[in-house]
Amino acid sequence: MKAQIYLMLLLIISGQTYANIYIRGPNIEQNSFVDIVKEKQGIQLSRWLLDNDRRKSKIDPLIDLGEKYLSSEISLADFLFSIEKLNDHSAPDLEWRQALVDILVKKSESLSSHSTEIWDQICYFFNLDENIQTRWSQFYQQCNKNQKIKEIEKPVFLKNDVVIIDGIEWVDKVKFYLRKKTNPLKIQIRIYSDMYSPVFIKKTSMDIEPPDRLTLSSDDCGEQKNQLNSLLDYPLPLYQVQIVKRKNCIESADPSLAETKSNFWTENKKWIWIGGLAMGALFIYQAQDHEISFDWP
Repeated sequence: MKAQIYLMLLLIISGQTYANIYIRGPNIEQNSFVDIVKEKQGIQLSRWLLDNDRRKSKIDPLIDLGEKYLSSEISLADFLFSIEKLNDHSAPDLEWRQALVDILVKKSESLSSHSTEIWDQICYFFNLDENIQTRWSQFYQQCNKNQKIKEIEKPVFLKNDVVIIDGIEWVDKVKFYLRKKTNPLKIQIRIYSDMYSPVFIKKTSMDIEPPDRLTLSSDDCGEQKNQLNSLLDYPLPLYQVQIVKRKNCIESADPSLAETKSNFWTENKKWIWIGGLAMGALFIYQAQDHEISFDWP
């Protein structure tokens, strides 16, 4: 019985500590949606998806490839092709980008002559990522003097979306260094929305057309038509997913889960209260003859 009580308490605590994930319905403005998510202390779907893809970024396979490239076991083309494949299911984080540039810099230093192909890659990430500019500030002149660098504004049709260019968030403008040589390392563009299914694009240019994508939820309150099956590549915890259809209409992605949660409380509230009292009594018993102090922040 004691184990059962502890299990129920654990379920209650975990149910109170997770942050709900919020999907935006078609007919609610983005600003109103964001305000509701903040009020509920939840997380927008777009941010949850991005966080998930960033956690998939693995540096060890990149280091292994880098060692082969530095020892001339593989060519630059093979190296770039392989790392592009590594990122098909992740958004490269800062550590990953810095490791890539470090490998390319070391390779360049080991060569007897200047390699335009290597420096095209270094200067692309140098201009894209301010953190890399800070770490390798000595490359500023080489990567900017007489180079074709464009500042590209985020398209209006993506203004409500989180757009990631090779791991860097495209907020207003992004610096784009046009690489001169044809190479297999394409630009990775990830588009995350609170209302639509995510989009993954690999291109050699920054020209982006309005993407074709699914609307994740219907707009009618009480109607549970959704396209959450388009998110099967993500471990989306449905019990945490809430759909904001109106300011006063927020529905669980799976109403049966909400009903189950309610039934759990109704059917087990006696044991929950008993468990709470038991835990309190256990604390008091264990605290007997011991000095208790509390550190306040």
